[in-house]
Amino acid sequence: MKKYCLLWMLGIITMYACKKSSNGPEQGAKPEPVVSEKGTPRGAGARKIIGPAGGALTSVDGLVTITVPAGTVAANTEFGIQSITNTLTGDSTVLNYRLTPEGSTFSKPVTVAFSYDQPGLWDALADGMMIGCQNPDGTWKAVSSVLDKQAKTVKVATTHFSDWSIVSLLKLVPDKKEIVAMEETRFKIEGMVPVEEDDLLAPLSNDDLEGWVQGIHNWKLIAGDGILSDVTNEPLVKMFKAPDNVAMTQLAELQVELTGNMWVKDSTAPGGRRTMKQAILLGSITVLGGSYMTGSFADDISTDQVFALYSAGKIYITGHTATGSVSLTLNGSGAKSYPCGDANLPGTSLAIAVRDREPGVYSYGSQYEECGPPRVTRYSEGVVELEKWGKVGEQVEGTFTGLLYSGSCDNIKKKQLTVKFRTIRGL
Repeated sequence: MKKYCLLWMLGIITMYACKKSSNGPEQGAKPEPVVSEKGTPRGAGARKIIGPAGGALTSVDGLVTITVPAGTVAANTEFGIQSITNTLTGDSTVLNYRLTPEGSTFSKPVTVAFSYDQPGLWDALADGMMIGCQNPDGTWKAVSSVLDKQAKTVKVATTHFSDWSIVSLLKLVPDKKEIVAMEETRFKIEGMVPVEEDDLLAPLSNDDLEGWVQGIHNWKLIAGDGILSDVTNEPLVKMFKAPDNVAMTQLAELQVELTGNMWVKDSTAPGGRRTMKQAILLGSITVLGGSYMTGSFADDISTDQVFALYSAGKIYITGHTATGSVSLTLNGSGAKSYPCGDANLPGTSLAIAVRDREPGVYSYGSQYEECGPPRVTRYSEGVVELEKWGKVGEQVEGTFTGLLYSGSCDNIKKKQLTVKFRTIRGL
């Protein structure tokens, strides 16, 4: 009898040891937090001297702004925002940022606003946006973040500077951004779970489903063509296969519904948490046709109306979209690298992105003018990589990545243009 009582008690103990928390992942198998190296600088940093009167500074790419209130520093201090590689999630389309003076603490909180209106986060769940900062031991801590859907920003108030990242609680992510006819790729539900005891960030895994994501429902294709299929023992994953024939480039978009006890720290929300019992995730992939230009600027770019010709010593490549166009002018006659510069000089390129439909009409180019004095023309560090340029009727392929500008003098706006193109040479 004593033997059976002992076995019964052991069963009860085991059951409670394995019980899931209603507010987060399994208590008996605490998720391992991310530990990563410090990021490395990417591109130029923004710097500004701010004194006791306070001030503001925005990153070069326009995605991060720090606001320093009056009385935060006692003397003139150089503040900086340096974009760095994303070592938290490894997503190269979403950068992290190093705020300087690094390691400093302030007498008043500094507001840091991150924009989630950027290509790498367009498909992410807005209610799940949060901010993380890296600790000295390489772990990442979830910080209470205030969501502003109208401005498409997430803000934090901090008295110290270090490395920071905008983080999506949940995303539906394809293994590849682009595929061709008959090709397959996986779509996976990914995310970062704030471990409740210390708010350290850990990757979402299958083990977290009962306490964090309790149900996954209604996977479906809501735009484009293709086939969805299950992946054995992978509840967070679906396989997508492109159609057998793809005459025109198209965007395929998937949707999945989640239920559970998902939350983000937010000081303005009830109980200090922005809670989600239900979430709908969207994910997209470009299925390439024979001729295409894909990428991103103010919006996603996806078109099969791409033209390439050669005239008067210059190569002209143009992609027409439903709302505007992207034009690349290359001063040369063959496949090679064409850095942005004076379009009259051999070996240089000029890039222009235009939107001629409301709302948001604009024209951006790869050069701008500083009023000075003296007046100086500046050029983007972007480069057209023309990988293929054959005879008339042969294939043309290449890419462009770089900042474009609108305005002049003290009113210069910047946006990143990234495109990949393939077409047939016309002239």
